[in-house]
Amino acid sequence: MANFTNHGPVSNQPGAQVVNGDIVFEAQASQEVKDNQCLCDLKLTNPEHDKARIEWAKDNLLRESFIWILDDAGFKNWRDNDHTKLLWIKGDPGKGKTMLVIGLIDELSKKLGAQPEAGVLSYFFCQATDSKLRSAVSVLRGLIYLLAIHNRALIRHIRKIYDVSGPSMFDEPNTFHALRQILSDMVKDPTIARVYLMVDALDECDFDRSQLLDLIAGYTSGSSRVKWLVSSRNKPDIEEQLMTADARAKISLELNSSHISRAVKTFIDFKVSKLRAKKAHLYKDGISENIRDGLYAKSNGTFLWVALVCKKLAAMQFGNPLEVLENLPPGLPPLYERMIKEILDGEDSGVAESCRRILASLTLAYRPIHLKELVNIAGLQERPDDVPTLKILVALCGSFLIVQEDTVYFIHQSAKDYLATLGGNPWIFPLGQAGEHGKILARSLEAMSNTLRRDICGLKMPGALLTELGDVDLGPLAHIWYACSHWIAHLCQASSLSQNETGLHDEGLIHIFFQYHFLHWLEALSLGRMMSKGVIMLKQLEALLKGIKFKANVDSLVAIIQDAKRFIVHHRFIIEMAPLQIYASAILYSPRKSLIKNQFLGQGPKWMEQWPDAEENWSRSLQTLEGHEHSVVDVAFSPNSQWLASASKDRTIRLWDAETGAPQQTLKGHSDYVNAVAFSPKNQWLASASSDMTIRLWDAKTGALQQTLRGHSGSVNAVAISPNNQWLASASSDKTIRLWGVETGEQTLKGHTGAVFAVAFMPNGEWLASASRDQSIRLWNVDIVVLQRELEGHIGEIRAVLFSHNGRWLASSSDEAIRLWDAETGALHQTLKVRGGFYNAVAFSPNNLWFVSVSKDQAIRLWNVETGALQQTLQVHGGWVKALEFSPNSQWLASTFSYGTIQLWDAETGTLRQTLKAQSSPSGSLAFSPNSQWLAFASTDNIIQLWGAETGTLEQTLNGHIYDVIALAFSPNIQWLASASRDKTIRIWNANTGTLEQTLKGHQTLKGDNHDVAALAFSPNSQWLASAYDYNSIRIWNVNTGALQQTIKNYVKDIDAVTFSPNNSQFSLSYSRVYLQNTKNFSLTGLPRFQISDVMAPKEKHVKALKHVKALKFSLDGRHLLTNLGSIKLPSPNLSSLQPMEFSGNIGLLAKLPMATALQWDTHQVE
Repeated sequence: MANFTNHGPVSNQPGAQVVNGDIVFEAQASQEVKDNQCLCDLKLTNPEHDKARIEWAKDNLLRESFIWILDDAGFKNWRDNDHTKLLWIKGDPGKGKTMLVIGLIDELSKKLGAQPEAGVLSYFFCQATDSKLRSAVSVLRGLIYLLAIHNRALIRHIRKIYDVSGPSMFDEPNTFHALRQILSDMVKDPTIARVYLMVDALDECDFDRSQLLDLIAGYTSGSSRVKWLVSSRNKPDIEEQLMTADARAKISLELNSSHISRAVKTFIDFKVSKLRAKKAHLYKDGISENIRDGLYAKSNGTFLWVALVCKKLAAMQFGNPLEVLENLPPGLPPLYERMIKEILDGEDSGVAESCRRILASLTLAYRPIHLKELVNIAGLQERPDDVPTLKILVALCGSFLIVQEDTVYFIHQSAKDYLATLGGNPWIFPLGQAGEHGKILARSLEAMSNTLRRDICGLKMPGALLTELGDVDLGPLAHIWYACSHWIAHLCQASSLSQNETGLHDEGLIHIFFQYHFLHWLEALSLGRMMSKGVIMLKQLEALLKGIKFKANVDSLVAIIQDAKRFIVHHRFIIEMAPLQIYASAILYSPRKSLIKNQFLGQGPKWMEQWPDAEENWSRSLQTLEGHEHSVVDVAFSPNSQWLASASKDRTIRLWDAETGAPQQTLKGHSDYVNAVAFSPKNQWLASASSDMTIRLWDAKTGALQQTLRGHSGSVNAVAISPNNQWLASASSDKTIRLWGVETGEQTLKGHTGAVFAVAFMPNGEWLASASRDQSIRLWNVDIVVLQRELEGHIGEIRAVLFSHNGRWLASSSDEAIRLWDAETGALHQTLKVRGGFYNAVAFSPNNLWFVSVSKDQAIRLWNVETGALQQTLQVHGGWVKALEFSPNSQWLASTFSYGTIQLWDAETGTLRQTLKAQSSPSGSLAFSPNSQWLAFASTDNIIQLWGAETGTLEQTLNGHIYDVIALAFSPNIQWLASASRDKTIRIWNANTGTLEQTLKGHQTLKGDNHDVAALAFSPNSQWLASAYDYNSIRIWNVNTGALQQTIKNYVKDIDAVTFSPNNSQFSLSYSRVYLQNTKNFSLTGLPRFQISDVMAPKEKHVKALKHVKALKFSLDGRHLLTNLGSIKLPSPNLSSLQPMEFSGNIGLLAKLPMATALQWDTHQVE
C-alpha cells in the first residue's frame, strides 16, 4: 500500500482555493473568475428566466395543447432530416405560438438530456414591450449566453473577442457583427454535434430584424450543423426573407386550424376545471358544461381570448358567470373594446382616469415600467413606495396588464397594438399621442427636478471611482430611472406641439431644468452607466432645436444646450469614472465663458482658494478621446464614418465611436510603437503598421486579429489598402515598400535610399506612390511590379502623398510646400506655398480643374490646377471640414463640417452664399439637382435633406431608410430623387413634395454578402432608373410603377457606374472595360477597341495604357461615349444609326465612380 503524507486541507495548499464549492488551483480559479465576468457582461437577460415568467403569466403548459405538432410532417422533416435547417411557425396573435415553442423546448430538452451527444439547445423569447428583448443584438446575446452557461467550454469563443475589447463590445455599433462571429465559432466547435436554436415572436424584434433574418437564412445553406426554429405573426418582410432561405419548412397555424381548435378545446377544458374547483359555488347545476360550450363556440381557435375571458370569470365573487360569458364578444379586438368600456363604466371616475393614464403611459413607454417609476410617468397621486396600492390600480386596468417582480408588462403585444392604434376612441389619448408624450415629458422633468441633487447616493468623496465602490445604493433614483433615460425621446415625439406646450423656449421647463439640474442629471447618468446615451440624447435635443420651423424666443435655450453638449463630450471620460468629478475638475477646467460652468460655480470645490486658469471659450476640438498611455501618432476614419481608429506608441490600436467618442475596442498584439492605421474601402479590415516590423490585419467589426505579416527589417511607417481590396502596401524604414497580395503573394519594391514614410494607391489601384526621406516620390506599377518613374523637387523629407480622383494628378506634401505632379508624365505641374505651411487636408474637384486645400489656418483654398494660381481663400467657420462637393455647373462648392453645418460657396467669387444647419452630421453623400438649384445630402441618422441652393431653405426632410444612404441621384426632369442605402433598398421620392413614391427591393434578395448599390442613373426621359449592384448585377426599374423590368447579372464584378444614351435605348456601365447594353433586349456587347480623342494629351491620337474612367456620358447623337479621359467612337452599325433626341438643359448624367475603374484601348486594331 502506498504511503501518503497529510499536508493539511487541500484548500490551504499553496496556489489552491475554493471556487463555487470546488477546490481549484490559482490558474484555474483565475480563468473561472474571468469566464464568469465575461458571462456577466454578456448577459442582458436569461432566456430560462424569461421562459419561466411567460409560463407563469400564461398558466401551466398543457402537453395536449401542443402535442399535435410532434406528428406534423413539417416538424418531423425539420427534426429528422439533416437537409432541413429552418422551421418557421407562423400565425395570427393569440394562436398559441409562444406556448407551442415552449412545449417544443421542453420536449427537445428531454431528448437532449437523455442523449447529450445528440446536440445542444438555446432559445430566446422576443418581446416588443421590453427594450432588452426586441433587438437582433438582444437575440444573439441571449442565444450565446444560454449556449455558454450550459457548455462552458464554448466560453473561449466569446473570450477571444472579449479579452481584446472588454465589456464595451456588447454595447457598440459593431456588436451585432461581433456576436455573429462568436455564434458562428460556437456552432462550429468540434465538441458539439448539432445546435438547435429557437427564437419566439420574431415579429417583435423591432431593431435590426432584417439583419437577424439574413443571418438565419444564411445558416440554411451549406453544411451547417445548426437547425433554426422561429415563430412569428404573418409579416410580409419575414415571409420575404425567410422564403429565400434554402432547406426550409413552414407550419401555418391558420392552415392547421383543426389541430389548433382541438388544442384550444383542451385548454378550455383545463381552464373550466380550474374555475369549477376554485369557484364551486358559482359552477353548480351544469353551469361549468355550459361555460365550456360557450367558450368552445366563441374562442375561434384563439388561446389568448380564452385566457382573458377565464381571467375575468375567475375574478367573480358572485353573479352568473354564464351571463357574463354570453355578453362577451368573440375575437380579440371586440374583447379589448369591451374591457375599455368596463373601465369607463366604473363607479369611480377618478379610478377610470388613473387607469387611462396608466394605459396611455405604458402604451407610449419605451420599455416595461417598474411600479415605482409608474407614479411619475403616469402622474398618479399615490406614493412611489406604496407598491400594494399600485398593484391594485394596475389590476383595475381590465386584463391589459400583468405585474411581475413589481414591473408592469402588457399581457400580450396585441393588447399594446390595440391601444396604440385606438383612433376611434379618443378616451385613452384625449390630446392625441403627441399630447400624451408632452405630458410624460412634463411629468419626467418635474420628477427629476424634485429628486435630483448633488451626491444623491452619498458617495461623498469627489475622487470616488465607480469601479472601486462596489455596490452603490441607487435607491434614491429608483423612481426616476425611466425619466432620466427617456425624457428627450418623449420630447422628440411631442415636437409637433407648440413650443409653449413642450417648454422648448427661453425660460421654459427645459431651459430651467438645464439651469438648475443639468449637472445633477449627468451624475445620475454616470451612476447608471449611461453616459454614452447622454451624449446621444443631447445631440438629439440639439438636432430637434435646429429643426424647429419657427424659432421664436429660443436663443438662450439653444446656447445652453450647445454648451451642455460641449461640456458632456469634453468631460465624459472623467465623469464616467468618478461621478462627483462633475463638481470638481469638470467645472474647474471648463472655459471661463461656459454657461454651464458659470451656472454651477456655487457647486464647485469650496476648499479651492485659487482656481486654475482656463481657456476663455471652448476650443475647436469637439471632444478629447482619452485612454492611450502614450503619444497618439496616427488616426483614420472608417469609410462609413462610424469609427475612428487611433495608433499609439503604447503599442495598441483603439477603436472609437465617432459619434459619441465612446471607446469601442482596444487591439493589442504589437510589441512596439504602432505608427499607422488604415481601413479597407468597405470597412471590413483594419491594418496597423508598427515599429516591431510587422503589419497586423484586424477584423474591423469584431476586433479579432486575422493575420500578422512579417518581412520588413525595419520599422513599418505606413500602410494603404488598394480600392479593390487586392493589395496591401506597407512602407518601412528599411527603405522598401512591400506589396501583400490576396492572390499573388508578397512583392518587395526597392529603390529608395532613405526611410519610406508614406504610400498611396491610385484610385484605379494600378499605381502606387511612395514618399521617402530621400526627398523623392516613386511611382510603381502594381500589376507588373516595376518602377514607372521617380519624382524629385522637394527640399526635405516627404511625409504625405495623394492622388486626384481621376488619377491624373499626384499631390505630395512636405513642410516647405505642396507639389502637384502630372501622374502620367511625371512633370512637376505646380508648387503651392502658404505661410505657416499646409496641414493635412487636400482634395481635387470632380472636374479636375480645381485643387482644394485646407491649411493650418483653417482656410479652404481653391487653386487652378492648370496654372497653379490661388483662385480663392474661403475662411472656415463651424468646425473641421468633413466633405467637399461641387455642383454640376461648378458654380457652387458645398463644404460640410463635423458640427452638422453645410456651407455653400460661390466657387468663382469665394462668397459664402448660404449656411445650412443640418439636423445631424452629414454622412458624405451629396447631390446637386441638374439645374444646380437644389442640394440633397444624407446625414448620419439615415435622413435625406433637400435644400434650396439659392435660398438656403430646408425644403424637404425625407425619412425611411434604416441604414446609411450611399448614393443619391436626381432625375433629369428634376421631378424625382432616388436614394440607395445599405439597407439594400432604393427609394424614389417626389422632389417637389418629399413624398415617398416607390420602394425598390430587388437587390434585397441577394443574401450572404456585404455588397451595396454602387451607382444610380435615370434615363434622359426620367422613365427608367438603373441601379448598379457593386458585385455583379444591374437592375432596370420603371420609375412610375416601381416595377422591376430586368435584372442583368453574372458577367462582371464591381460595377462602378451606369449611364443612359440620349434616346434611352442604350445604357453603359464600366468595370475593367466599358460595356454597352440594349434596353429592349438587354443583350450585352463588350467593346474591345475604340477610337479615342484624348483630351488629356491632345498631341497623342491614340493611348496605349490602362486608364482610369471617372465618368460616363453619351453624346447627343448617341455615337460617342464621353469619359473624363476623352470620347470613344462607338463602332457598332446599330449604334451609329441611332436617332438623336432633342432635349434642353444639362440632363445627361455623369455617374461618378466610388472606386477606380480602367478602360483598355487596343491601338493595333483601331477603326
